[in-house]
Amino acid sequence: MHKAPLIGTVRYLGIILIVMQGALLAMLAIFMLNSTYQHQWNKYLETGSSLNVHLKDISETRKDNIEEFLHSETLRKNLFIGRKDLGVLGYTFGIYGDVEDNEVSFEF
Repeated sequence: MHKAPLIGTVRYLGIILIVMQGALLAMLAIFMLNSTYQHQWNKYLETGSSLNVHLKDISETRKDNIEEFLHSETLRKNLFIGRKDLGVLGYTFGIYGDVEDNEVSFEF
């Protein structure tokens, strides 16, 4: 009886399938976590007193002027800026403003 090699082959196939299933579950968990995090961040930035500004394809000189204006208005009017940029490696988040006088707690 030569059933031993068949059992060994099936065992390795089973191990490979279990590893692949684990990798797929891990990727699914990461994608779901990312989706939930994005939803919470967008919900955090949307309040009754918030204003969303979307800037795209701005030249470097104008970009610097806009950034300088936003920072000066933030300091002058005691505002808070939350920024999210999409880059090649993922998202970059930035926060600027007075965190002492503004409600800025974010929990996830």
